[in-house]
Amino acid sequence: MRRTSGNVATYSAAAQAGVLQMRLDEAAKLQPVQPLPPAIDASLLTSMQQAALLTMTESHVKRAVIARLLEDAQDAPAMPDYRALSRLGLARYSGGKRLHELTAEGRIAARDLERKLCGQFDIHLMLGPMGAGPEVSFSCPCGWRVSVRNSHTAPGNARVSFNRHHATAAGMSKLVVALKPLVRMEG
Repeated sequence: MRRTSGNVATYSAAAQAGVLQMRLDEAAKLQPVQPLPPAIDASLLTSMQQAALLTMTESHVKRAVIARLLEDAQDAPAMPDYRALSRLGLARYSGGKRLHELTAEGRIAARDLERKLCGQFDIHLMLGPMGAGPEVSFSCPCGWRVSVRNSHTAPGNARVSFNRHHATAAGMSKLVVALKPLVRMEG
């Protein structure tokens, strides 16, 4: 029952309980929320499918990564590679467009794949400054990131950290190559 006292309308406890019960009944009719499917690991795709995924992204190192990925291949990604990405839910084909485009899951998978491949192929590039305010950040496509105080010396301060990162990454790749066992050809 509704009572008014000046401009304020109040409802009795029974009316409030009835409204609450109605809302609970409506909520029970709703479908339960489905959990998100696990993210697709794009590093398990073939090299042509990986190249097709990366051709649909926009990044600073896209061409370098694709060139390194397809060094040994004679062909470029073809329509079957793009269709495979569509079946996996990473891309979709719009009828009026000439090419496929990435879905949200495809953008996430492409970004993760690019990060892995940049580390694997030793591709490093300092990007920035990003942000405003007291601190700005610089990053590398392989995943390195640093925040420095925003001033006229910010790029120089970030460059010191980036050089340390690049030297460590280059040293680690040389170490991995040195630790690999020699393959002997028996013939």
